[in-house]
Amino acid sequence: MLDRIYIPNPFGWGGPSTFSILMMIAFLVGTYLLPREFKRRGLVPEAADWVVFLGVMGTLVGSKIFFIFEIWDQIFVEVPGFEGKYIYPITHWNGFPGQPGLWNSLFSGGGLVFYGGYLTSMIFILIYMRKNK
Repeated sequence: MLDRIYIPNPFGWGGPSTFSILMMIAFLVGTYLLPREFKRRGLVPEAADWVVFLGVMGTLVGSKIFFIFEIWDQIFVEVPGFEGKYIYPITHWNGFPGQPGLWNSLFSGGGLVFYGGYLTSMIFILIYMRKNK
């Protein structure tokens, strides 16, 4: 399987990953089909846009947060000579030397955890559905 679809450019960006392309296609198909399903079931079709939006946001936010929980023991470690196990990784972008940093891992292109995105998007959608009946 291809990791990336290479697009020649002068900035050094390798191009979009196949995962991101397939994820975008899935959300576009959901945006197209969900209002039709809502209409067929007698629900408000305009609510489908919010459901898809909350699904996308929940997927992106939750998958990154659960990734941080997954590598928690690699980010927050006891290293002699540094001021604290929790303070140093929070205040320094790259974290401890030789370890993944909290902020570097949070804003990197990789590290998406499926169950984190699924749970968070379901929570976002359930809160929206209960609030708007």
